[in-house]
Amino acid sequence: MAKIFIDAGHGGKDSGAVNGNIYEKDIALSIALKLEKMLKTCGIETVMSRTTDVFVTLQDRASIANNCNAILFVSIHVNSSTGFAREIETLVYSYRGNNKDIAQSIQDSLIEATGTLDRGVKERPDLYVLSATKMTAILVETGFIKTEYKNLLSDNYQDKIAKAITNAICKSFNLEVKNIDKIENVEQALTVLVNAKIINSPDYWLKACDVVKYLPDLLINFANKIQ
Repeated sequence: MAKIFIDAGHGGKDSGAVNGNIYEKDIALSIALKLEKMLKTCGIETVMSRTTDVFVTLQDRASIANNCNAILFVSIHVNSSTGFAREIETLVYSYRGNNKDIAQSIQDSLIEATGTLDRGVKERPDLYVLSATKMTAILVETGFIKTEYKNLLSDNYQDKIAKAITNAICKSFNLEVKNIDKIENVEQALTVLVNAKIINSPDYWLKACDVVKYLPDLLINFANKIQ
């Protein structure tokens, strides 16, 4: 079974990029957990550098990844800038061979999914987690915390990022993509039903879900069948 190492950047005392009370470490962890869930749904084994707000050294991140026999190291980050950049970029140790192909596939998938500007794939041999890992390793800068924080805090946008990375990984390693679009809450289900013109407005159904015990499950199951 394929094994992917997912590295949620920063954590604990290391907040990463900051915009007021918005921290890179929190966004990175949220996206990483979504990515883990989607990869597992596709039958891919995952290992995480962290699953909570704790500090993990760069050395430990690389060491854990090297010892778990992963085929790919994916590090999730948020960019910082004093300007007004609005772009996604993917970083690699060297833009050659398998590194190049996987990094470009992930970058292309992210741009297609989010519609944001393409900052491209860049070589960064100076980054420890890219140079000290034995497997193919990439680092995704998912956006800029100053200018794109609203998107980066959005569950829907984070889902797009996680799904795009999942699709690219599955494509790169010829793995089957399955069920990553599964609807798991009433709000998502009602959006699908409205778009399918089965219901006119979600408001009535949201209120009804507070009264009818099994209605949320019925709506979610129905939406999964028709999407």
